[in-house]
Amino acid sequence: MEIVIRVIDQNDNKPVFIQNPVIGHVHEAAEKDYEFMTVTATDADDPETGNGMVNYKIISQEPQLPKPNMFDINILSGTFRVREPSMDQKGWSSEI
Repeated sequence: MEIVIRVIDQNDNKPVFIQNPVIGHVHEAAEKDYEFMTVTATDADDPETGNGMVNYKIISQEPQLPKPNMFDINILSGTFRVREPSMDQKGWSSEI
């Protein structure tokens, strides 16, 4: 499953993921709110200002089955968690 993340930036230096690609795994029996992966991006702008802040958001999930919005991401930490339990697969792999 592919999950697209938009990194919002407020200045001239774009954020860069520390690992690229980021690959995560979650078991099909994972419970709701189970945290399974954290992504991290850095920004060369001054971290003491809003220009250096990095926020995370999931833009899309491919495929949309078995349910859309299977996962959630913490806007500040980049931590993924299961939003919809009982995934009907042997396990999901996500590449960001």
